[in-house]
Amino acid sequence: MTGIKYLLDTNIVIGLLKAFPDATNLLQPYPDLLEKCAVSQITRMELLGFPGVDMENTQ
Repeated sequence: MTGIKYLLDTNIVIGLLKAFPDATNLLQPYPDLLEKCAVSQITRMELLGFPGVDMENTQ
């Protein structure tokens, strides 16, 4: 088992990377939640098309 329980959507990842309050407020009650999250390869490809996000931020 990998410990991954959640798959994050592209919009949530962008919100977290850009520190949008709606996205960051979702995680405030669960500080360790990101350790149990992953993103798909499709989400990684979608993030490459978003201005200001590079692969270094998505790994």
